[in-house]
Amino acid sequence: MKVIFFSMHPYEEEFLGPILPSDWDVEMTPDFLDETTVEKAKGAQVVSLFVSDKADGPVLEALHSYGVGLLALRSAGYDHIDIETAKRLGIKVVNVPAYSPHAIADHTLAIMLALIRRLHRAHDKVRLGDFDLDGLMGFDLNGKVAGVIGLGKIGRLVATRLKAFGCKVLGYDPYIQPEIVENVDLDTLITQADIISIHCPLTRENFHMFNEETFKRMKPGAILVNTARGGLIDTKALLEALKSGKLGGAALDVYEYERGLFFKNHQKEGIKDPYLAQLLGLANVVLTGHQAFLTREAVKNIEETTVENILEWQKNPQAKLKNEI
Repeated sequence: MKVIFFSMHPYEEEFLGPILPSDWDVEMTPDFLDETTVEKAKGAQVVSLFVSDKADGPVLEALHSYGVGLLALRSAGYDHIDIETAKRLGIKVVNVPAYSPHAIADHTLAIMLALIRRLHRAHDKVRLGDFDLDGLMGFDLNGKVAGVIGLGKIGRLVATRLKAFGCKVLGYDPYIQPEIVENVDLDTLITQADIISIHCPLTRENFHMFNEETFKRMKPGAILVNTARGGLIDTKALLEALKSGKLGGAALDVYEYERGLFFKNHQKEGIKDPYLAQLLGLANVVLTGHQAFLTREAVKNIEETTVENILEWQKNPQAKLKNEI
C-alpha cells in the first residue's frame, strides 16, 4: 500500500519515521497539496494532509481518479477539506481529534501575555540596547473580564487558566455548556469582555464572526486572541479596528490568508501579502505562524494517531472508522 504525506516537515519525520509499518510504500514531500501538486498522489491509496493543504472539489476529483481511498488528516480541523465532495466520491476522511489541547491552551496564554505585557516590543528594544520602559505599559489580568468562544477541550483549558489569573470568565458555545464558566450569549460576551479568546472550528456559519460590526460592539481597547482559524476574523476589518484604536491589540497564531504562506521561510523574497505586512508593522499585534500545536507531546500524538487511523482503514476500508469525519 502506498501512502504519501504532503506538507511534511522535519519535526514530524522525527516522530513518524520510527513508527511507519514496513509493508507501506511511503513517500514524504514538503510540497503543499493543491491542484498544481495533486499528480504526486498518483499510485497512492492513502494521502495524508496538514492544515496548509487544500482538498477542494477539483483536487478530490483527481485523487478519486487515481484510486485514493483515504485522506488522513494530521490535524483536528478539516475546514480545508470539501467533506461533502469526499463523501460523494467515496473517499473516507479521518482526523486527529485531540492530540494535545494543553499545547494550544498554553500557547494561547503565552501570546496573550506577550501582547498584554508588551513582551514583543520589550524584546526588540533590549536587543538594541534600549532599556527605556516608554511604550511598554501593560495591564493586570486579575479582575478583568475574559470571554472564551468555543468551550471544547481547548476552550475549557483556557478558561481554567484565565480563572487562575483572577479573571471573571464568560463563555459562549451553542453546543457545549460546561459548568466551569458563566455561559452567556455571544453579544453579551462581545460587549462585556476585556479579552476575547477564540476556540471554535471554522464553518460556513461563523466565517468572519469578527467583522466591522463585531468590532464596533466590543469594549474600547479590548484584546482579541485567535489560535483557532484565520477565517473567523475579517482581516481588513481587524486592521481598521487596530489602527483606529478601537481594538487594543490582537494576539494571533492563525491568519485568514495563511495557506501557501505559513510553514515556509520567506526571508529572501520578503512578505508580499499586504494585509500580513500591515499586521506585522503594528506595535499592538503579536503574531506567530500557526505554531500553537508545536510541542513534542502534541506532534508525537499526531503522528501516532495518523498511523493508527491508516492501519484501521487498511484492515477494513469499508468499515466505519473511529476518527472518521
